[in-house]
Amino acid sequence: MKKEQGKAGSKEGMQKRIAEIITRIETYSRSPWFDRLVVAGIILLGFFWFSVTYQQYQQFAFRTGDTPVAEQAIWNTVHGRIFYQSFLQTDTNLREHLNFIQLLYVPFYAIIPHTLTLFFIIQLSFVAGLIYLFWFVKRKINSIAAVIAVGLFAFNPLTASQAVGDMHVVSVAGPMFLMLLIAYHEKQYRRFLFWTVAMVFVSEFVAPTVALVGVLALIERRNWKWILPPLAGGVGLYMAAKYYITIGFGSNENIVSKFTPTALTSIYKMDKRLELVRMVLAPLLWIPLWLSKYSILLIPSLLIALVIIIPGRIAGGSHVFILIVPILVMIFVDLLEKFKNHRKWIYGIAIVGILLSIYPWSKWMAIDGSDFTSEMNRAVAMVKDGGSLTASTQFGPKVNRREEFFLPMNDKMTDYVVLKTSKIVKDANELQSQELKYDQKLEASGLYRIVFREGRVVVYVKKAKIAELLQIPEDQLANLSDKELTERWKNLK
Repeated sequence: MKKEQGKAGSKEGMQKRIAEIITRIETYSRSPWFDRLVVAGIILLGFFWFSVTYQQYQQFAFRTGDTPVAEQAIWNTVHGRIFYQSFLQTDTNLREHLNFIQLLYVPFYAIIPHTLTLFFIIQLSFVAGLIYLFWFVKRKINSIAAVIAVGLFAFNPLTASQAVGDMHVVSVAGPMFLMLLIAYHEKQYRRFLFWTVAMVFVSEFVAPTVALVGVLALIERRNWKWILPPLAGGVGLYMAAKYYITIGFGSNENIVSKFTPTALTSIYKMDKRLELVRMVLAPLLWIPLWLSKYSILLIPSLLIALVIIIPGRIAGGSHVFILIVPILVMIFVDLLEKFKNHRKWIYGIAIVGILLSIYPWSKWMAIDGSDFTSEMNRAVAMVKDGGSLTASTQFGPKVNRREEFFLPMNDKMTDYVVLKTSKIVKDANELQSQELKYDQKLEASGLYRIVFREGRVVVYVKKAKIAELLQIPEDQLANLSDKELTERWKNLK
């Protein structure tokens, strides 16, 4: 009995606190400086995101190869090799994903060729989207709803993963799809058409969701000018992907194979898949979602989570779920318009959802820097020219700006090899095992000399490259001791 009374008291206390938050927002929203304060807060959030990525870059905190290999394709494009990504060992990275959105980054990267330039563009798109969202919801409903909508978008863990996580050029799809949905909601046809075309240039993973906008228009508006562009764009993008993509997870064969009866009955780690769905839908507490017309647009992303994506790739592949965030926000707006007499309840649900999201969101802001930052900086200084190079993923953003860049899994005998080796000799992690085998292969090849080794950080350079830059015959390298070679190499300009 006491336990039940305690639960009831706790529930009442939560409701009271939410009511107090809503009342305060209502009071503050009447102030003339309120709007400027919200916009300033959004801009400050953008600066905060950039400061996090700056620290990640400085401390070698990017743990997957996504950032360096994606950047290298843009670097090569700036230098005339259109979308060439040597890691994939194909003529263009469009063979893996139809990421035409890469073109957006090229002019900015040509001016400042740096990893942080790419993050800046992504973060700027989120900041601009949040400011536009605030003004749209304020005009459509009121300031309270506008602030909560901004909170739903800004503090979703998926937003955090794309703003400061490993860089994906398709991260801008979140703000772009928000613009498309707002234009659709407001019946602004020209803007709707523009953003529909823009979305087709993002990547093949948006195709089903864009096509479903056409299905939504068929159900709701029954007007071909709203139905045809997204439907044709989504189907056309899918067909182009089916024809052109030949490798990787994005290939048509790999996706379609996940929907065979055998594959569907053998889905593994369903608990982790359901946890992902629970986490990404938490900001609206799951239940009210299905009362909105926009809920139909969630289906492709949920199918990817439940059926297609490998659970271990959820963090690194979270960009494929970024469309969920603008859909949730538009569901929130739609519910407020549909249930005007229950707005305070909807506000309360959204605020609780935001509070639940804060913790997973904040985990993305933690900077998991390397314990060997100073050693790794010294190792990077041992790379003397733009020769072919292989590096552990953490080194990638510092050394990937060259025509030929690889990760240890490529198993290439490149001019330079920069590794942070595993401290575990036998490890169940396949990637670490690959790196260890690669390290042993380099040692046994006889083609390399070590020019740097501190702790677990080591730099190999091909003997031919050393002879070229030191301007000595290759057969004379054997006369140089390790210490002499390291000193001469270190002082080489």
